[in-house]
Amino acid sequence: MSAVTSHVRGKETCRITNHSPDQVAVADRWESRISSGPPHCDRYLEIVVFHHSLQAVFDKGGPQFSVLLTTYDNSKVPLFYGGCAYIPEEDELFITSNLLAPSNPNHLAHVLISRVKLFRDNNGQVQSVAHWKLRTPGEMGMPGGAVGHKIPNSAQSVVTYCSQGDFVTPSGLFQNVPGRPPKRLVTSWCGTKFGSVFSVAVHTTVEGHEAYWFVDAGSRGYEAGFRERPMLPAAVWRYYPFSGDLRMMTDDVTSPWGIAISPDGATLYVTDSNPVRDDSGRVKWDMTAGVYAFDVITRSGAPFLTGKRLFARPAQGRPRGILCDERGNVFAGCGDGVEIWNPGGTLLGVITAPAPVTSIGWGKKGELFICDELTLWRFSW
Repeated sequence: MSAVTSHVRGKETCRITNHSPDQVAVADRWESRISSGPPHCDRYLEIVVFHHSLQAVFDKGGPQFSVLLTTYDNSKVPLFYGGCAYIPEEDELFITSNLLAPSNPNHLAHVLISRVKLFRDNNGQVQSVAHWKLRTPGEMGMPGGAVGHKIPNSAQSVVTYCSQGDFVTPSGLFQNVPGRPPKRLVTSWCGTKFGSVFSVAVHTTVEGHEAYWFVDAGSRGYEAGFRERPMLPAAVWRYYPFSGDLRMMTDDVTSPWGIAISPDGATLYVTDSNPVRDDSGRVKWDMTAGVYAFDVITRSGAPFLTGKRLFARPAQGRPRGILCDERGNVFAGCGDGVEIWNPGGTLLGVITAPAPVTSIGWGKKGELFICDELTLWRFSW
C-alpha cells in the first residue's frame, strides 16, 4: 500500500496561562468551552499552569506544537486513538484506530494501524510525514494499546501490541518487528482466555530482563459486540518472559484503560473509571474516574502490588493513556488534554487540547505525541 505524504502544519509556540488555586474554577469553565469542538482554525494546544514547578518539566525552553496528521477537516475517521508506539531507528510511529464501521453491514467493525514516518530538518523539527493505513495481521484481532521499546541487550526496537481479540482470534500480547509477522507472547492464563487486553507497560528489572505489566479490561470487548463473554475479571497482570511467570497482580479495578510504571519500578499507575450511565444512557459527570497508584513490593523474591490509592482525579473527563517521564512525573490523556502531576499527585498543569486525548507516547527527548482520535499532534520543548 502506498503512503500518503503530508507537510506538517506550521510549528507554533504554546501560549501559557497561569492559574493560582483560587482561579481553578475559572480555568475549568474555559476548558469546558474549548472541549465543545471549535472550528479547525482555532485548534491549538495551550499550557495551563497550576503549579510553578511545571517549568522544571519543560526545562529546555518554550514548548511548541504542530499538527502532524488530521481527519478533522474531511472524513473525521478516528484513526489516531491508541498505541502511539515510537520506533527511534526508523523515526516511525504506530497508532491504532478506534473501531471502524464495516462497509458491509454483515461484517464486524475493524481496526486499522497507522504507520507514520517522520521527516526532520537538521534541527530535528518534523517537516513532513508519510502515512500508511495498514490492516491488522489476521492473528492479532482488534489491537488497542501498543508500546515501542528495545529488547534488552539488543539494539533492535519492537512494538508490543495489546490485542483485544474478536470471535476468532485471542486477546493478549503480540510483539512485532516492523515488516515481520507478529509474535504471540501470551494469550491465556492456565488455559483460560483473557477478556480484552488493552494497555501494556514494559519495565526492565534490576536483573536486566523485561517485565510486561498489562491491563485486561474484562468485558469491554464483549460490551462492544466483538468478543465473547469473558471468563476472567478485569485485572492487572504481569508477564515475565525470563521465567515464564504470568500472574494476575490485582483484580481491584473496574474498567482499566492505561498503565504506566515509575522509572524506579516502585510505583504502578492505572487509569480506571466506572462509566455509570443515567436513564437517558449518557455517562454521568460524577462517575468514579481516576489515576490509581499501587506500590510494587517484593515478597519471597516475587513482586506484589499493595497500597492501592487514588493518585489523582482528572480535572475533566476520564483518564486514558498514561506515561511517566524520567523524573517520575505522570502524564495522562484526559477530557481537557494531557494533565501532568508530580510523583506526589500535585497537578502541575495541563496541555489543553480541543478534544479528549486518548493516547500519548514519547518520541525523541523533549518530544511527546498526542492523539485525540481525529488528530495526531507533536508537542516539543
